[in-house]
Amino acid sequence: MSYIDGSYSLLVQKLQSFEGSKLLILDENTPLNLYSMLSRIQDLTVLTNRYDINQTLLSENVPCSYSDFDFAEVASRCNVVAYRLSKEKSVVNHVLDAIPRLLTAEGHLLLLGNKNQGFPSTLKKLTKSWNIQPSLVNLKNGEKLADFALPQKISQYKNSNGASEYENIEPISLMIGGLPVYSKRGAFGWNKQDQGSQFLIETLNSNYIWSNLSTSPVSMLDLGCGYGYLTMHAAEKCPNIQITATDNNAAALLVCQKNMSYRGLNAKVIASDCASSIKQRFDLILCNPPFHQGFRQSDDLSIKFVRQIGAHLAPQGVAYLVVNAFLSYEKWAHSCKLACNTLANNRSFKVLEMRQP
Repeated sequence: MSYIDGSYSLLVQKLQSFEGSKLLILDENTPLNLYSMLSRIQDLTVLTNRYDINQTLLSENVPCSYSDFDFAEVASRCNVVAYRLSKEKSVVNHVLDAIPRLLTAEGHLLLLGNKNQGFPSTLKKLTKSWNIQPSLVNLKNGEKLADFALPQKISQYKNSNGASEYENIEPISLMIGGLPVYSKRGAFGWNKQDQGSQFLIETLNSNYIWSNLSTSPVSMLDLGCGYGYLTMHAAEKCPNIQITATDNNAAALLVCQKNMSYRGLNAKVIASDCASSIKQRFDLILCNPPFHQGFRQSDDLSIKFVRQIGAHLAPQGVAYLVVNAFLSYEKWAHSCKLACNTLANNRSFKVLEMRQP
């Protein structure tokens, strides 16, 4: 059991000790063994921005809502809100700003975090903003659990840069095909051009890949689409391409759909856990797979993407991935019975071509 698993075990015990309604806010930094524990907590509702978590908890009969942390979906105030600090600061600010609207008078906020992941500074700001000293439990490996017993009335979390702007979908400093690109906080790399994805597109351009695809309509899957960077480039090069874009993250899906609609692209944008709910096979798959799950690197997540590529490639289909140069995707492709060829390697990233054997 990892140190994060251990801190969640303590959180579950704390939640079980409280009476009344409870809200647990979960993102990608959630251990797998947590799900079965939650079914034992009475009067619990979960809100998550991850489709896989939502589907798993619903299968465990745990009430769960899936959204880009839309707290309007929380029907009534709760006696307890529990939250582990997210990796992205704008998400943290958005969640903590909502606490006064979510809790009943004299309710409790249970806050999990790590001393090396922004917990001390957040705790200091909350203590100053609310004028409350929480009870604090120090766990292994820098994990901490704070219990704020809130007074009848508290102000919003102060110094929360970007929290009020969290829901905005806005153009960023990037153009594709002469048109602006839209994004929002909460999507991975929301306000930048990902270097790996850029390297993938440059490699496809220099190898004349698009010319082989543009002569007839092809079906394409953008696996882990984010705000739609790869899809937008593919649509520019192959106007007849039939696009399906999928992601696990609710914010990514919102902005990808915005970009598709703005450009008049008839693309399917689908919430799914690594395309597991999508049955179609595709002529082309483009992918810049994540290799971190929350704060941790995860080989299992990378292998999951390779496995799903194999499951969704048409017999004569081809997949192009950009991955970190040090990761063993060739070995994982072989274990999934996929032929794998390296098209380019700039020592930071490598572009791989995968096909059915």
